[in-house]
Amino acid sequence: MMKCPYCNSDLTEGFIYSPRTLSWTTRKLKTFSETSLTKEGNIVLSETGLLQPAKVVAYNCPSCKKIIISYDE
Repeated sequence: MMKCPYCNSDLTEGFIYSPRTLSWTTRKLKTFSETSLTKEGNIVLSETGLLQPAKVVAYNCPSCKKIIISYDE
């Protein structure tokens, strides 16, 4: 069982789904497209596929209300 790095409580494994690519960026986007989500400097967490939503494994801490995502999985 994984422990929360913030409060040391047990984390619950789950998933975050999206009908679009999931991406992390340092920029605030006023509008976006799939191209803007995959630009250099962004971290693509998961891409959509044919009839497949984007999905990433995530861990929830119910104590401190944080979601933790490892993007190397």
